[in-house]
Amino acid sequence: GGGTFETDFHPNPGLGASYASYEAQFYSLMKNQDPNILIGIPVADGVYSWLADWTLPAMQAAQYDAVVYHDYPIHDPITDGQSLYPERRASNVGRTRGSLLALQTELLNVHKSPDAIWITEWNANANGDQWSLQTMGAVMPMVAMTMLAEYMQAGVQYATWYGQGMSDDCSLFNYDKNGDSAYNWWHCGGSFLTYTGPLGSETVVGLKAGDITPTARAFQILSESGFVTEGEHMLRVFTDLQNAPWLSAYAATHGSSYEVILINRDRDNAHTVPIQLAGQSGRQIVQQWTYGRAQYDQTRNGN
Repeated sequence: GGGTFETDFHPNPGLGASYASYEAQFYSLMKNQDPNILIGIPVADGVYSWLADWTLPAMQAAQYDAVVYHDYPIHDPITDGQSLYPERRASNVGRTRGSLLALQTELLNVHKSPDAIWITEWNANANGDQWSLQTMGAVMPMVAMTMLAEYMQAGVQYATWYGQGMSDDCSLFNYDKNGDSAYNWWHCGGSFLTYTGPLGSETVVGLKAGDITPTARAFQILSESGFVTEGEHMLRVFTDLQNAPWLSAYAATHGSSYEVILINRDRDNAHTVPIQLAGQSGRQIVQQWTYGRAQYDQTRNGN
């Protein structure tokens, strides 16, 4: 691999065909122990670029229930404002939606289900670059919500946040001061979702042990609203990118009704958004979950 932490001691290291030859035995032994266990194999699309002969041979010859994908949508430090526009920003692995479509095509080409994708790292930046997403700012929950919605739109079965438990403090390590322009009063960065207590290297931010971070609000809203309820499916949403480029939106079925996510990417202005449901009239939104500047500002007061 690119470093000693992922060294392959098998013959012909770093080759997908070689991996598939011994992975099949592992797969068989695991299934014999527990037929219900699910096994994923890693794919190297974009992220592990030195493994040029890995993904397709492995997908063709290995045995697996899903592929494990790492999505690092930002490589170079950029401002928070830009990070809210996945359809505009440049990326070292391609834009998220396009990357997932390509991976789905690869799965179909080897006669696998296009939703057999697990994403196990997706919030940090590649190669230890600066945390340009500003994970303690008000923008990050909107980025997290966007990413999770994109994964659901693509049918991804599993997407887990990367970083909790590794560095649970708000520090200046890899902090991008140039990315502070959107909305982040902490002036430090951290990828954790739950604060575990003060550490020596951190900037004092007034959090108490057990407090959740702004980023965690995205997970909380998705969970409490039932947007990710099992058995429902995502719907196609059309927004006015010309007249309202600040708006991004997602929707899903919810029993006999619908759920809609509206994300206002305009830092300085609130907007009223008309919603039309195809084939429906006279419906009202009966319950709302909100996280934004008003809620974020309360953190200055320890709330």
